[in-house]
Amino acid sequence: MTAENPAARAAPWTAPPRPDTDAGRRRMVGVEIEFAGVPVEAAAEAVHGLFGGALRRRNPHVIDVADTPWGDFRVELDMSLAHKPPVEEPEQTLRDIAIGVSSMVVPTEIACPPIPWDEAHALDALRARLCGLGALGTRESLLYAFGLQLNPELPSLETPDILATLRAYVLLRDWLRHEIDVDPCRRIWLFETPFPTGYCARLLDPAYNPDRGRFIDDYLRANPTRDREVDLLPLCKHLDARRVTEALPNEKVNARPTWHYRLPNSEINSPFWSIGLEWARWVKVERLAERPDILQQAAEEWLDNRLRMLPRSWAPRSIEIADRL
Repeated sequence: MTAENPAARAAPWTAPPRPDTDAGRRRMVGVEIEFAGVPVEAAAEAVHGLFGGALRRRNPHVIDVADTPWGDFRVELDMSLAHKPPVEEPEQTLRDIAIGVSSMVVPTEIACPPIPWDEAHALDALRARLCGLGALGTRESLLYAFGLQLNPELPSLETPDILATLRAYVLLRDWLRHEIDVDPCRRIWLFETPFPTGYCARLLDPAYNPDRGRFIDDYLRANPTRDREVDLLPLCKHLDARRVTEALPNEKVNARPTWHYRLPNSEINSPFWSIGLEWARWVKVERLAERPDILQQAAEEWLDNRLRMLPRSWAPRSIEIADRL
């Protein structure tokens, strides 16, 4: 099948302050999006219709769209039962019934290959196509605990650069939650939790200047879990696989040089939402990381506020900072 030109169907994404890696290559971004209302087969056909490639059916619940211009997309029902090897009847029939019933609340997920950030707006054409097919997002049901995941490649793997972005995220986290307007269902189920306050205080301490090994060790002690809004385990494993494996031998972690930013809402059927909108919000985090003057002052204010007998909400100050970027 000949792919359409999706670039003509979606607005370009906001440029980050550092568009390329230190090696001079355009930065990549991976995206994972969850939704209801469109089954795996139809969602895979939508990907195929836009981007070409070849449909490869692993089973009725997992389909790869291989050999697109960027690599392979995977479309799947996001439940472990759908990925188990086939079994003999009548157990397989019972399994298929269970999967069918669960599919009313278990999302379809599309995992995209890494795409150059300045080509990734094509994914918003895919979002529009899925919306036209009846895709439903988080707010359509209290049972729809769906999300979106952005995996922006880091421009630099130097520890001071990583720290700057992580500090910027901590300072803008309240603004991000205000902008996203976290769905009540995600709050109930606690799918992604913030970094512990004590760890945030360590990050924002101007005296905190660890080398790579200490940075990873500190992160693993404070965050021995994938359940973080920004999950650094894939990045840490890319930087030092042994450290992560020894600290968390039972945690399945795929190493990659990216932030794993786990957004609490997937509003795929909203006319006011796009994947590019969430990317633009992340870009503000990166902009703050490039402004050491604002970053240092805000960090000092955050730390001073934490020491107050009755700390004030950080949200208004977080919003003010974001408005300056």
